[in-house]
Amino acid sequence: MSVWYAIPSARPADKAQPVIDQWRRMGYRVAVQRDLGAPCLNADYCVHRVYQSYGESVNYLCRLIVQSDPDALAVVTGGDDVYPDPEANPVQVVAKLIQHTGGTLWVMQPTGDRWPVDQFGIASVEKVCISPWLGREWILRAYRGQGPYPTCYYHYFADEELFQVAQSLGCLILDPTLCQYHAHWMRHGEQRPAHLEQASTLWQRDQALFMERKQQGFPGHELLDVQCTGA
Repeated sequence: MSVWYAIPSARPADKAQPVIDQWRRMGYRVAVQRDLGAPCLNADYCVHRVYQSYGESVNYLCRLIVQSDPDALAVVTGGDDVYPDPEANPVQVVAKLIQHTGGTLWVMQPTGDRWPVDQFGIASVEKVCISPWLGREWILRAYRGQGPYPTCYYHYFADEELFQVAQSLGCLILDPTLCQYHAHWMRHGEQRPAHLEQASTLWQRDQALFMERKQQGFPGHELLDVQCTGA
């Protein structure tokens, strides 16, 4: 069994590489998408592609992983500012999930890192899939077999739709025993990174799209009817 960490990464290599190194030290294999011309990172896969959206990037990497590694039963995603739980063995985590659910049709969001918390005392990770674990069958069957994420949002709200879709399908698991620290730029009083400027300008557009899709029941999210070979 193998467990992967797969993310698009736009931060400078000297900032992103230590995060990648930590995931690899903890036993994860790592796949990274970088912008064209950006320095490659030391990972199991480092591909250079034009960034279309967060969801499209993750879906591409997940397809690459499940097609090339038959032993990959889960892919974790997030960002190049999210760290693995230093106490968790990834293979053991997945083995427990499989034992609990009977397969790999799940989306599991660790909720141990409770930042930020809203006015009602609810943490973001309790309502949005910021750094989820995606089971192999979810990757193969979600969104009618198109991939684990919606691809219509540029950056924001894809994680919120994933949370609500997985929850509606009975596939969402929240695990407070796992803590994946999110070193968000706002958390440390830093300026918005340059690569998020365009995402910021599209926030309102993506929010409006999310509200429209939510009202319509998130069209296209349905699971592929036939269980995929190797799931």
